[in-house]
Amino acid sequence: MVFCTSYFSWVKILSKILHFFAKNYYRSQLIQQLYYCSYLVISLGFTFFPIGILLGAVWANKAWGLS
Repeated sequence: MVFCTSYFSWVKILSKILHFFAKNYYRSQLIQQLYYCSYLVISLGFTFFPIGILLGAVWANKAWGLS
């Protein structure tokens, strides 16, 4: 009876440890996907920001003009 109880305890502990690592593995995959998506959005923002600044300067010069 004692052997069954000790084996059951070990199986229970190991299953909790495996569940913890599996849960964190899927969570880390989600974090990596979110990191990749945010990287893409930021890189697009850095690409379009200077274009917007330059086009805004051209528009402002045409709209209000200095000469």
